[in-house]
Amino acid sequence: MSTPEHAAAGRPSWYRRKLVRVGMILGLYLGSYAVLSANGRYYARPSGEIRYGFGMAVFDLSVWFPAGVIWERRKGVLGEYIIDANVAGWFYLPLLAVDRRWIHRTTNVLDTPED
Repeated sequence: MSTPEHAAAGRPSWYRRKLVRVGMILGLYLGSYAVLSANGRYYARPSGEIRYGFGMAVFDLSVWFPAGVIWERRKGVLGEYIIDANVAGWFYLPLLAVDRRWIHRTTNVLDTPED
């Protein structure tokens, strides 16, 4: 006759099942971002800090965008900061921030190298 102790020993605990599920979800999250990032590219974008006399911003940055992911912050005409993003941009924002900080850095294309 089976006892509750024997039945519990044959299957994973509630904690272990949840841990495996969280690990799988995290793996899918990281893996899907890695695929998007591998298919991304740099785009010329305006920071909004430099403007022509008539108000249009100069495209002064080279910013990394994974495929299908949009998230950028720039300065508007009146000096306020504007965020342009899509759903994927908000979803992947933590990974995008890490990616842009340490792997695909944003560069100012108007800066001249120091001699």
